[in-house]
Amino acid sequence: MGKRLFGRSGVISRSQLTIITRELARLIEAGVSLDKSLTILVAVADDDAPRNLLTRLIEQIRGGSTFADAIAAEGAPFSRLYVSMVRAGEAGGALGIVLDRLADYLERSREFRASIGAAMIYPVILLTVSILSLVLLLS
Repeated sequence: MGKRLFGRSGVISRSQLTIITRELARLIEAGVSLDKSLTILVAVADDDAPRNLLTRLIEQIRGGSTFADAIAAEGAPFSRLYVSMVRAGEAGGALGIVLDRLADYLERSREFRASIGAAMIYPVILLTVSILSLVLLLS
């Protein structure tokens, strides 16, 4: 079975947000309108959480909101940086480029968090072994 575009969890993860952002950037840079791009992403979403989120965004945009206002109204998973960057991209007419850079930022952020977690394993092991050794020596 092929790799799914979106996962199966009930909440949109950072990796799902990165995929949504990257695919949206590609569609917009290809000249597809924002409304149609979001509709395409809804059609390919395998999970209900991203599909529902994208559907709500489409409804808000069709209701007259800007894309930045629509994602700001959603709150999580969109950070203030994400909303501000989208607002700047809309104002400058470079939404596709901004979304592509946001996807890059989200990927680097995820990699950084993973490297921090990996870097903390060794000190935790050392601390645990030291405490166990100390307890063993004292008892």
